[in-house]
Amino acid sequence: MAFELKLLLDSILIPAGVALAFAAVAWLLEARLPATKIASVIAIGWWSGLFAGQLAIVPWSWWSDEHWQRLLWPLLAAVLIFGPSSACCSKQPWRLLVLGTLACITAWIVIPHDDAWKDIWPEQSGWMLAIVSSVLWNHWTMEELVERGGSRWGLWILIGALSSVLVLSAFAYATMAQWVLIAMSATMGIAFLAMFRPSPWVSAIIPSLCLTIASMLAWSRFRGTFKPVWLYLLLFYSPTIIALADKLLEKRIPGWSRILLASILSATFLIITLFESIDATHEEW
Repeated sequence: MAFELKLLLDSILIPAGVALAFAAVAWLLEARLPATKIASVIAIGWWSGLFAGQLAIVPWSWWSDEHWQRLLWPLLAAVLIFGPSSACCSKQPWRLLVLGTLACITAWIVIPHDDAWKDIWPEQSGWMLAIVSSVLWNHWTMEELVERGGSRWGLWILIGALSSVLVLSAFAYATMAQWVLIAMSATMGIAFLAMFRPSPWVSAIIPSLCLTIASMLAWSRFRGTFKPVWLYLLLFYSPTIIALADKLLEKRIPGWSRILLASILSATFLIITLFESIDATHEEW
């Protein structure tokens, strides 16, 4: 099979198709199932798409030597905990406490600690703090944006954040970039379906996406070359920046302008990431 066709199948069609199928079933049975089960099906479908894509690109392992591949298990915990609870307990403080704890565990799992990484040991506490704080802020603000009428397009903000992470990953490690593309594709499957109707159930995968963005952003630093600190901070909190801008201007601009604002900001972050990555490559050469 040609490389391009295999990339299309493994990284885009399979994860997007699996996630879309689960989401379609959930919406078709919306009248018959309680809200918690609908949200659970969508969350599990997203993870199943991610799992299917990972199986297609890397050898199966319960606990891979590649730290970023271990992210699959914290994400499974996230969809099982926050999927159903998004439909009934979105404002409960315990969710933030549990998400913060899971983010700490995830940061410990994905940030390497063995002797081969001694040179980055002094940075570890800062990266762990960035992961945990950005996950909490992004989750809080994005969930609020969905509740303010952004359920049809809110997931595309997180897809935009993943696209910037994809750029950094592509300059670091091809297989890792392919994994980020898989996460984007699985999210697109659900986001595409959500465009056609108000879909509060998309909140079911927001915590998992926030964990994915923060973890893969941090790992792109460990696997690749170091970019300016301000760029990492910008990308860590890019969903929060967009959500806060939307909240500030929501009552002053038409509804379609909210989508335009989010698109412009997402594109700006992506362009900045591209320029910084290309410049760094030229400097190395």
